[in-house]
Amino acid sequence: MQIGIQTLPGTKVYLNAHTVPVIIGATGIYELSVDGLANLTSIQFDNQSLVTIGENPNAYVIIDYIYEE
Repeated sequence: MQIGIQTLPGTKVYLNAHTVPVIIGATGIYELSVDGLANLTSIQFDNQSLVTIGENPNAYVIIDYIYEE
């Protein structure tokens, strides 16, 4: 399983309902590969991060999710 998230640097993302967020770095790209190690059950974004993205006409969120059965 692989996941890629592209968005504004500093955006906070919570994977699998964890209480500590992943913070998107300076490149604006986060990638994770956990083949056979874990399952992804949820993706949530911090409310303030979504407001910031929504107020910026050049901001976006792209999520790529790849897995094989």
